Amino acid sequence: MCIIAIKKKGYPLPDESIFQTMFKNNPDGAGFCYTYNGKVIIQKGYMSFKSFQEALKRVSENIDTYHTPMMFHFRIATHGGIKPALCHPFPLSKKIPNLKCLYIQSDLAIVHNGVIPIDTKEAVSDTMEYIRTSLTKRANTNPEFYKNKKQRKAILAEINNSRMAFLDCKGNVYTIGEFIADNGIMY
Repeated sequence: MCIIAIKKKGYPLPDESIFQTMFKNNPDGAGFCYTYNGKVIIQKGYMSFKSFQEALKRVSENIDTYHTPMMFHFRIATHGGIKPALCHPFPLSKKIPNLKCLYIQSDLAIVHNGVIPIDTKEAVSDTMEYIRTSLTKRANTNPEFYKNKKQRKAILAEINNSRMAFLDCKGNVYTIGEFIADNGIMY
């Protein structure tokens, strides 16, 4: 099963050995997101640990990662195959090209861990299909649905009691499902 790591503002990045272990145990691609200038920056599609490590190093040279909230995702493929575009995080969008984009700015980033019982179309993953068909509908009714506890509870049931997390452009993190905290990182 995939792994999510969430680093809130005011905490250091996990040690490199932790990143290596997450990638080794979830080798089907990685990605991360962080806030910058009022947006969430999504970078993904890292199919080797070296490419992930180099991308994170470049970002760390340009932002203060200690004071910047970040989410990381390491994938084990369940739907759609093993492709860079299927890595997480994803923006909240119903457009498949946006969901597959390897670098995109958004107001909201989403990561998921588990299998969503949903039929997929057009070579997308279960998470991508759920975002474009379900979460975008919720956002049309309530743009801040992810902040609402009742909405998050309903999503938990829909995603088969797996885990999901949201990072908004203000640096707030909202989680669904059970996470374990260790040294300021939620897994």
